[in-house]
Parts: sequence; structure tokens; C-alpha cells
Amino acid sequence: MPVLVWKHGDGRLEVDESAMGMYLSKAAPGRVRVVGVLNGDASVDATFDATKEHQLLLHTMSPALPTLEGEENDKNALLWLHIEEGSNVAILSAKNEHLGRLLLVLLSSVLVYSQDAELNFDKLRWITELPTQLKIRSNQDEAGVMKDLASVLPRFVWVARNSKVKWLANPGSATKKTPMEYFDGLFTPENGFSEAVMQSNAFKTYFTTFFAARDCLMISRPLEASAGIELAYDLSRDVLRPDYVAAADKLFSRYLSVDAGEDLVPAKHVAGNTLVPAQFRILVAYYVDAFNAHQLPIIQNASTKMLQATCEQGFARAMEQYTHTFTSLLPAVADEATIPSSRILIMAHLQGLRAASIEVYSLSQQIPATNAAAQALLQEQLKQLHANLEASYADATAASADISRETCEALISTLHPLSLTETTAELAQRSREDFSDGLQATLLGFKSDLQHALAKYKAGATARNHQGSSSSAYDPEAGLGAAMYPTLQSYLTDHILGSVVEWGKEVLGLFEKHMAAAAEEKAELEQELAELTAADRLTDTTDRRKEFERELAARTEELSTLKSTLTAELEDKRMDLERLLLDLKGVTSKHEARVASTEKEIERIKAKTLKVEEQAQLEQQKRDALMQGAAMEILNLESNLHNEAKTLYNEQRQALAKVAELERSLNGKKTAHLQSLFALETGCTRTIEELRAAHKKDMADLKTQAKQDIFMLKKAYDSKKGVVQHQLDEVNVLIKQCEDQLAMLEPKLNLDGPVPRLTTAHGTRSTQDEMCKQS
Repeated sequence: MPVLVWKHGDGRLEVDESAMGMYLSKAAPGRVRVVGVLNGDASVDATFDATKEHQLLLHTMSPALPTLEGEENDKNALLWLHIEEGSNVAILSAKNEHLGRLLLVLLSSVLVYSQDAELNFDKLRWITELPTQLKIRSNQDEAGVMKDLASVLPRFVWVARNSKVKWLANPGSATKKTPMEYFDGLFTPENGFSEAVMQSNAFKTYFTTFFAARDCLMISRPLEASAGIELAYDLSRDVLRPDYVAAADKLFSRYLSVDAGEDLVPAKHVAGNTLVPAQFRILVAYYVDAFNAHQLPIIQNASTKMLQATCEQGFARAMEQYTHTFTSLLPAVADEATIPSSRILIMAHLQGLRAASIEVYSLSQQIPATNAAAQALLQEQLKQLHANLEASYADATAASADISRETCEALISTLHPLSLTETTAELAQRSREDFSDGLQATLLGFKSDLQHALAKYKAGATARNHQGSSSSAYDPEAGLGAAMYPTLQSYLTDHILGSVVEWGKEVLGLFEKHMAAAAEEKAELEQELAELTAADRLTDTTDRRKEFERELAARTEELSTLKSTLTAELEDKRMDLERLLLDLKGVTSKHEARVASTEKEIERIKAKTLKVEEQAQLEQQKRDALMQGAAMEILNLESNLHNEAKTLYNEQRQALAKVAELERSLNGKKTAHLQSLFALETGCTRTIEELRAAHKKDMADLKTQAKQDIFMLKKAYDSKKGVVQHQLDEVNVLIKQCEDQLAMLEPKLNLDGPVPRLTTAHGTRSTQDEMCKQS
């Protein structure tokens, strides 16, 4: 993994720009999800070989994840970064030291805590110091930070390496615990009031409060004990235990993969603002600067600076996009033939505004709508952007107009249309009959000459008219620019029109001369006509009068007919007008009644509205008074609660001090009791040893006496046995004699039945032995 943050020998931190650039080039647009990885077993100065079990886990998940040792120019690696191409999941790994852990907590949305064997609370004591090492808002104290800290801390995932099956055993039941049940069971409060128990319970309370979202994954040993393979960080997956590989793949797919679910790896939020790739750089830079300045990082200030920098960068990109789009659509002004026209300028301006609007829209999606200060900043900078864009467009238009004006004036200066003042002498020599033809020929020649000059002027432009193309249109200003027609109009108004007016005055003078001559000829002709008319009237007066009377009678008849027709039509029109007037009067009366009713209704509504407004004002005043009273009451309650909280906090501290003092006294008493108990145990042990020695001696004496008694008893037994044996031999002799006598007496006595006989000597001997043993 490449190093993102370096730590110099003097404690100063530095962000690696190449790693940050790599992140920005690979990160997918949208929300950023950050997963922090921390090795809880590693010490501050731990080497890479000392953490090979943790590195093996990372290598098993992905060969790009191990954090190789980085040291360069008196600076050591503190924070590593890895991201896949087109992914929105950034993986951070930090050294297990103060600044590294704090950066992981501030930047991550999920914290993967890897530790060997069972969870060691002593290695997690740094969690209790978090309220003193950061702030959420600048006006918070330690209690306020502790209250709101759970809302900004990441999800805690404990990865237990080399886990044991016995951890999940459930005593008294055949079922097993789940890893999460075992994890939660570790934070069950203990009974007792000793200092160690209270510290342990306090830590458990801190942990469960700060990390409300938790998870646990257990990973067994990577190698079999009989495998005979030396542990290394880059072992192949083939030589590892299948259970270990499966657990590593499960951890990777759930929390480190590109396809990890957003319910497990949520997007990173900073003070309610969702982080995007461009803001990640600003956030890292702010925290690094805060640590370098030996200040506490404030998350709200980081969010404000992040949004401010985002706005500045977004509007700078919008201005850059506008400038790039505007200049790319304009032709190069290296020669006169490439001067942009007003159409090209306005199209370039509109395209630039479109590109800038896209950037502004993308920026607005990054600013939360609930943040009023950020929205106000966005609107203010948006107004400034509009002003800058309009000023830029005005400057570009003015510069293009200046170049276009100079080019057009230079082109016009080369044109020399026909001067009309030179044709006045020629017209003066023409007769009155040829004057109009000469004037028309002069005007046609001037028109042709002027059209030829205008054609030359227009030929200086490079107008493009793409016939049949929907993407292009005819641009008459192309080539000469926006000043093409204004310059031509100025030239025609100031030069051509003036000369035409002067020439027109001269022509008008000539025309007036010809008209005066024509007027004189007309007067002469009219005089002659009058004389001829008078002569005709004297000869044909009677005939003309009769014809006039007949014509007058016919006209009078026509006029009378027309008068009667018009009178009838006028009467009809008058009747229609009277009927329409009556209708109009009815409509007018109805309209006036409706207007009067409407005005009354409007007056009533106005009065009602005024009354409702007065009631609303009274209600509003009452509500304001109630709200002000409620606000004051809330403020008083908050101040009282704050004072009570302070009092309870002081009482708690005093109670904890008393409890600690009682625990110390109890520990002293326990120590004295243990000492007396130890003395008693020592005395009892000594007495037991003495009794054991005496008992051992008595046993030895008893064994000696028993041996002696057994020897004497055996000796007495042998002597008694000889006496008894002698007696038995005598008895056997007597019995033999008795048997002999009985044998001699049998014939004489003639006894019926068998004669009883005694057992053999062997049976007698065994019976005697038994009797001796019993004795």
C-alpha cells in the first residue's frame, strides 16, 4: 500500500501528494466509504517482521494490502492508503500510535481492529482518551464531546486471529455462541467494588457507548501445527488452512471489497455532510494541519472548511470550464479572416455557461440542503460567478469588437465608390427631355458601383453557409466580426449619405430650373387654351345647355331613388340601434347591479380580512409571547439542568473519590487479613508437619512392635502346635485301641448296621490345623 501520511523526526506530519493524486484518479465519483485497518498487537516501534501474522491476513485478502515499511529522508510512514480502480471504498491502515489511531478514527466509517487471541482491554485504553483529543463543535467541553462522540465514531469490527473453539462453548447447553454473542459477553459488567473492577466496568461502558455499531469475526490459525512451514506474510493461499482462507475471504467481501454492502460499510459523514473524493483531500489536509499546529481537531470546523474549499474549487472549476469551452469554440485571432462574429461569441458564451452550469450543479449536489450557512455561501459565490462570467464575456466581446472595427475600417478604406458630384456638370449640359434619362443612368451607375464596393467589402468576410446541415447555419459576420455591419452603417451614414445629399441638392437645383422653364411653357399653353375655349363657348352654348339639362334630370332621378333607398336602410338601422340600445341599457343595469353587489362583497371581505388579520396579529403576539416565555423557561431549565449536571458530576466525583478511599481501606484490610491468614496457614502447615513426623515415628514403632508380636505369636503357635500334635497322636493311639477292641467285641455283641469309623489322619490333621489357626 502506498504511504498517504508521513511523520518526520520532529513530529510534523506531511501528506504524500502522489498517493493522494493516485486516489483521486482511481476513486469513483459519488459518496466515499473509508475502511480503517489497525493492528492492535503492534507496538509503536514494531517492525514489519513483528507483525507478519497481521500482514499475512492482509496478503491473503489481497496482495496489495500489506503495509510495507516506509522510511525516507528522516520520515517514517504513519498512514497507508489503497483503493481499487473505479471503487468508492478506500482502505486506510495506520501505525498503532496516537496520531495514527486518531486519524483512522476521524477518517474511517468502519474500523477493522485486528488482534491475536482474546480481546485485550489494556490495549484499547486509548478509546477512553478520545473525548480529550478531539471536538465535534468548538464550544464543547469534554462532557459534551463524550455525549455526542458516538455519532461520529466508525463501526468497530473486531477480527480475532487464532481464535479458539472453546470461546464459543455455551456451558450447560449443546448449542454454541455466535461470535457476536461472545463479543457482547465480553462487555458484561462485573460484580464488585474494587478499583480494578470499577475501572474495567468504566471502560466497558465507554466502549459500548462510543461504538454502538459493532461486529466480530473470528479467524483460526493459518497453518497446521504439523505442516512444518515457517510463517511468512506472503504465503500462498494453497498452503494455508482452508478455514483460515474462507474466514479471510469473508472479512474481505463484507468490509474491504468494492461490492461491500452500504449497510455494513456506510458512506463517511462529516458533521452531517456526505464525503466525496475531492473533499477527502481537504479533510486529510485539515486534520494534518491541526496536528502540526498542536491543536485539537474540530469536526464541525473541518466540515466548514471542507465545504468552503469545495465551493471555491467547484466555482474555480466552473470558471475554468467556461473559459476552456469559450476559447475552444472561438477561432484563433492570428489574422483578420478568423475574427469571431457576434453569433459565434454568443454561442461560445452559451456553451461556456452550460459547462459552468454542469459544474455548479455537481457542486450543489455536494452541499447539504440542511446546512444553511453552506447554502448561503453557495448562493453568494454563485452571484460572484455570474458577475465574473458576464465581465469575462463583456471583455471578450469588447476585444473582439475592437479588432473587428480596425479590420473593417482598413477594408473600407481600400474601397472607392463612384463620386456623384462629378456627374452634376454632365447633367447640367443635358436638355430637359434628356434630364430624367441622364439622372436614371447616373443613379444606376452609382448603384452598380456601390454594389460592387459592397461585394468587395463582403468578400473580405469568410461567411460559411452549410446547406443541408442542421448543426451549422449561415453566419454573415464570419470573418469580419461583430463590427462588420455597424462599421458599414457608419461609413454609409457619414460618407456616402452626405455625398448623396449634397449631390441631391445640386440635382434638385437643376430640376427646379427645368421645372421653372416647364412652368413658363405651361402658362403660355394655358393662355392659348383659354383663348380657344372662349371662342368655342360663343358658338355652341344652346346645344350644350340642353344636353346639360337632360343630364341634370337623369342625375336628379338617380339621386332621388338613392335617397329613398338610403332612407329605408337608415330607418332599419335606426330601429336596430334602438333595440340594441335597450339591450345595452338592460345589460348595463345588470352589470351595475352586479358591480355594486361585488363591491359590497369586496368591502365585506375586506372588513372580514382586517378582522382576521387583527385576530391573527393578536394570536401571533400571543404565540410570540408564549414562545418567548417557553424559550426563557427552556433556557432556565437548561441552565438548571446544566447546574444540576455539574452538581451531580461533582457529587459523582466525590462519591468516586470516597469509593476509591473505601476501596483502598478495604484493600488494606484485605491485605492485613491475607497476612494473618498466611500466618495461620504457616502455623497450621508447621503443626501438620510436626504431627506427620510424630505419626510417622509412631507408625515405625508400631511396625517394629507388630513384627515382634508376630514373631512371638508365631513361636507360641509352633510350640502349641507341637503339644496339640502330641496330644492328637495319643488320641489316635487310643482310638486305634478302641477300634481294635470293638472289632473283637462285634461278633459277641452282634450289632446290626455298619460300624461308624473316624476320618483319616489327613482330615484330622487339617482339622487340627484349622483349630490352631483359629486359636
